[in-house]
Amino acid sequence: MSEKQVNIEVTGPKLHFENVWYYRCLGSPIASIVASIASEGHRQPVRIQEENYLKGKTLIRLEY
Repeated sequence: MSEKQVNIEVTGPKLHFENVWYYRCLGSPIASIVASIASEGHRQPVRIQEENYLKGKTLIRLEY
C-alpha cells in the first residue's frame, strides 16, 4: 500500500474470471467488491488499475 495505490491478493476466489468484454471494461466481480470495500474504508474513490490471475490467486491493483 502506498499513497496512490494498493495491491490486494485474493487467494482461492469462488467467483471465476471470464475473459468477456464487460469484465475487461468494469473489472471482475471480485475486483469490484474489493474496490467498493477499499473506497468505503478510505472514504475516497478508487479505480481498478490492473487485475491478474495466477494459480488460484487474484491480484488486484487499485489506484486512489
